[in-house]
Formats: sequence, C-alpha cells, structure tokens
Amino acid sequence: MEDHYDVIVIGAGIAGAVLAKFLGQRGIDVAVFEKFKFGEIHKICGDATSEWHFDKITEIDSKNVVDPPKEEEFYNYIKGFNFYSPTLEKFAIPTDGDGWIIARQKFGIRLVREAKDSGTKLFEQVTVLKPILDESGYNVMGLQIKTAEGETKNISSKIVVDASGMASIIRRQIDEEKAKWDKIIRHYDLVAAHRELVQFNTPIEDPHHIRLYFDTTRCPGGYFWIFPQNEYAANVGLGIEPRRIEGGPRVAYAEWEKREPELFNGNHKSLHSGGATVPLRRPMDTLVYGGLVLIGDAGACVKATDGGGIGLGMTSSSHAAGPIEKAIKTGDYSRDGPLWEYNVNFMRDLGAREAPLAIAKVTLVKATNNELITLLGKQVVTAEDLYDLNNGDPLKMGFSSLIKRAWRGKTIIPFLLRLRSTMKRMADAKKMYETYPDNWEDFLKWKKKIVELYQDRKRAIEYYTETDQPEMLKKIVEPSTA
Repeated sequence: MEDHYDVIVIGAGIAGAVLAKFLGQRGIDVAVFEKFKFGEIHKICGDATSEWHFDKITEIDSKNVVDPPKEEEFYNYIKGFNFYSPTLEKFAIPTDGDGWIIARQKFGIRLVREAKDSGTKLFEQVTVLKPILDESGYNVMGLQIKTAEGETKNISSKIVVDASGMASIIRRQIDEEKAKWDKIIRHYDLVAAHRELVQFNTPIEDPHHIRLYFDTTRCPGGYFWIFPQNEYAANVGLGIEPRRIEGGPRVAYAEWEKREPELFNGNHKSLHSGGATVPLRRPMDTLVYGGLVLIGDAGACVKATDGGGIGLGMTSSSHAAGPIEKAIKTGDYSRDGPLWEYNVNFMRDLGAREAPLAIAKVTLVKATNNELITLLGKQVVTAEDLYDLNNGDPLKMGFSSLIKRAWRGKTIIPFLLRLRSTMKRMADAKKMYETYPDNWEDFLKWKKKIVELYQDRKRAIEYYTETDQPEMLKKIVEPSTA
C-alpha cells in the first residue's frame, strides 16, 4: 500500500467498483478500500435492475461501459409488475424495457475483477476511520485507515469517493453546515427491511412478473415483494416504516407468509436471510465537497419509492467519472471546480427523474387500506399512471382529470385532493432539479427553496423524533445464513 493515490474509493460494492474501473481505464491512480473480503460482500436488497440503466451508463459518457449480467450472474427476465391491493386484487404494469433479477454477489465479483484489470489497486479488510481535512475544514486531503494487519495509517489523495453505502462513513463526519447535506438520514426517509432467498416446491405463478403487495396494516409505509429468480425460487422480502410493527420486519414477514399458503406451504426452504435499513429519499442536495464525491447509497442516489440502488449506483458512477478525470487533469479538486459538474449533470438528469418520487412516496405511504383498495380496484389510478409515476412524471390532475378520477373514487375525495396537491409539488420539484444551479452561490438559494418544498412531508411524519435517529442507525441488521 502506497502513502498517496490520485483517487481513493471507499467501498467495493457495485457503485464503487464501477467507478474505480472507469477511472482506472482513464489512467488515473486509484485505490479501493473495502472493509470485507472481496467475494464476501453481500448486500440485502431485491437484486433487481434493468436494461435501461446499462444503456444509460454509456449514454451519459461513451467512455463508460458496463456489460450486462453474464449467464452465471443472471437469474430471470422481468416483463412487468403485479401490484396487489389489501384485498389481493391484481393490478399489472409493464417495465421500462427488460428488467433483470441478477445474482448480485457474482455480478459484483466480476465488477471488482474488471476494476483490478483497469489498474486499480484493491485492498480488503480495511477500516476507514476518518477523513483528513485541511486547516480550513473545507477540503478532504485523504483518509486515516486501519489496515488488515491492524496498522493505523494516513493515506493522502487528491479526491476521495465515498461509496460506503447508506451509513456513509465520510459524509457523516463532515461538518453539516459547511457541506449543506444531511449527515444522518432521518427516520422518515428510511424503511426497515427483511429479505429471504427462498426455494419453493411448487411453481411460482407468472414467474416473469415481480409481485408487490400493499397493505398499510400489515406493511405500514412499505410493501411485501416476491422477485422470482426462476419458476421455483425467489427473492422474497418486506420493508416497513421503522418501529411501526412490534418485533420489526422479521415478524411482519412471517405474518405475510401466511397470505401465500400455496407457496409458503411448510415445504419451502430459506437459503439465506437478513435485514437492512434502506434510504427512501431524494439525493443529497449536493454530492460534492472539497476533494470529496458521494456516489450510490452514500449520496442517497436511490429510487425514493422502493430503495432500488443498483442501477442508480452505476449511473451515478458514470456521471462522476468525467468530472473527476477533469479535476485530476486541471489540479482543481475544490467543490467549486470541475467536481461541481457531477452535481449539475446528475441532478438535471437522474435527480429530475427520481427526486420528485420522494414527494409522491409520502402521500402514498399515508394512504389507508380503504384508499388503496379504491385507488387500485376502481382504477382511480391506472397502470399507465403508475408507469409514468415510476419514471418521475406527475399524474395528470387538472380539473377534467380530477373530475374523472373523483367519479371513480367518490369515497376518497379528500385523498384525491391531497394527491392533486402532491402532483403539483412533484412538478415543481422536477423543474427545480432540471435547473439545478451551476455554482455554489446559486445552490444556496436553490437549497432553501427545495427544503421548503419538501417540508410538508416532514410535518406529516409526526411520530418520529430527532433523538431516535442515532439509535436507528445502530440497528442495521447484519445478514445471517439460514
């Protein structure tokens, strides 16, 4: 291990490995520090991504290419989603191109290997302790780490990339007022999840469609999912608002199994189980600091409605690679230099698509079961509406559209009015992200407005308190083998 690198990437997950590969291919001296052994990185998630994201990576920058999952990394094609209301009525929507269920661990191992082949130096079982800052506190100059041998070292760099996941080792140690981002992701932007990899002895009906079940009593603030890997195996799990069900997501999951007696008939086998805390929010308002870049979950670059992070982790890496290369070439690693281009490009592109969903999420998770049954069962919200909404496009809620929806949903008029207000705020957010500021001074004005736009949803989550936040972060459940 050297004492200096051009770029240090913290974390060899999908986002970190992809960015390390892109930078290595550009001739940049890159080191990756990973706290686990390579090959033993196992993240709890739905393991779903789509063809769209792989095309998007190269659309962002033609230098950047990630090959889709190869045969041993691939489980299943997904053609659409089946949504189920609390009464188990089915509601189908198509995917945006081909969806894929992947063998995430095998896919990740290949990405790490490709990063190494690009010239990246890989170091496993390294614990990152803290950032090294300059005297002003506005620039990250490197990291203090503990090596696999237990030695504490200071490693300097021109740029540090935090790809360490939701808990974000470095973001949480930067002065919040200076950085203008959230050190801690608040409770109302989290779900607690439990997931199992299950082998069934009866075939899964319609194995090329993901199943999502909504029920505010059994699954408050989230949903139960079945992501088929093949006709007889699936990634099965559940996410709920923290502390809404006694016993947490594991207990809620066990209750949900009882609703699918044909599949969960006592002869099924859980191959792996585990839990996680997943962010559901807009991206951090800025993804850069002096000498520091956030990608993937560390920057909350996730889908705000379901926490999906594989595709957005890779595309955030694609957006970051060019500005980092430019910063290295010009010798300007400041927040206001070439790194700011990453902010602008990501926010105007994917931020404008994903951030408005954080507003929609609040209204939808607060819906009652009766409202959900009416919304889906009476088609007050159609499959086309959900498809558009999933892509960040607000529903059409003008006067004539509202009248038509109100006729079908006469019993939930107050909810429809709230939904209409939500769609207006979504449209406002989309416009704000499409005009994300080019410089820090304008960003400060933009941030004030975007925070005001999102404040209504925070007031709606009255049962969470600020004092609970640190305790929540301690309760991330480690994976276990069943």
